Amino acid sequence: MEYACTLMKLSKTPKLTAACIEGVFKKRHGVSVTVCNATIEKPGFKVVSDQGIFFLLERPLSYYNKHWGACHINTAAHA
Repeated sequence: MEYACTLMKLSKTPKLTAACIEGVFKKRHGVSVTVCNATIEKPGFKVVSDQGIFFLLERPLSYYNKHWGACHINTAAHA
């Protein structure tokens, strides 16, 4: 897929906006994409390009894991 590197880079951006996504695609690939707000459990963006439809979260997965992820407890320390 031609846009894989761009999508991976965007997915690690601290906070995405529609204008940012459109600008990156225009700069790197010279194509216009349609970006709409979308929510699938978490806020994000639906990106429609000539190669398909993609969903990007507004924030990286690491942000959600850090703030709402499972709490890891060291069982040896609590034994």
